[in-house]
Amino acid sequence: MFQRQSTNSFKFLNENTKDPTAEEMREYLVSQYGEYEENKFDIEAAIYWFASMHYGGQNTYLYSALSTSDYSPGAAERAPIPGGDIKYTYLLDDIVYSTNELMQLDKSKSIDSLPVPSNGNFGGGNDFDDEGDGDDGDAYWFRTRKSQLEFEKNGEVDTDDLERKMREFLKQVTKKNVYSFSYELHEEEQMEESMTDMMYGDLISKYT
Repeated sequence: MFQRQSTNSFKFLNENTKDPTAEEMREYLVSQYGEYEENKFDIEAAIYWFASMHYGGQNTYLYSALSTSDYSPGAAERAPIPGGDIKYTYLLDDIVYSTNELMQLDKSKSIDSLPVPSNGNFGGGNDFDDEGDGDDGDAYWFRTRKSQLEFEKNGEVDTDDLERKMREFLKQVTKKNVYSFSYELHEEEQMEESMTDMMYGDLISKYT
């Protein structure tokens, strides 16, 4: 159903998708959410992403809405997720780093001994914590969101992408190249649905 176009967009292959103008979409969202000026950013973001993921060619109103949009997403930004995003927490274990020699991460040490930025945040909502249960040593957590992961055609998480992000993350917080590691999914948490998520979902319901 989906065909990859770029890192941030997909083309929706559905002949039943309607082709509204940007103004029609604005009027519809204003009718649902109130004054345009009060919701301008979310309205324009929802229209941009809907047009990006559903236009059927360059001679369509949706393509025109996309190409004339004042909204410009950041390089790492992904399309909204109707219903809200999901935060995944993975338990990292058996982390081996490659420096001048192979070196096992010492789980007995506090996370405070690692060179972690003071805010504990790494440009995308990833946190690095220790479980500190005292029985089997500390278990280190990698957290990431659904919208920050690439997905296979069947909607499953691309494990290569997940592991690449883990390696980048571990290198950032430890300043060491990762030789190997293992992990398991610990928990999932539904994130609060944003206004853009809701508007984007309404456009899907209205025009597809």
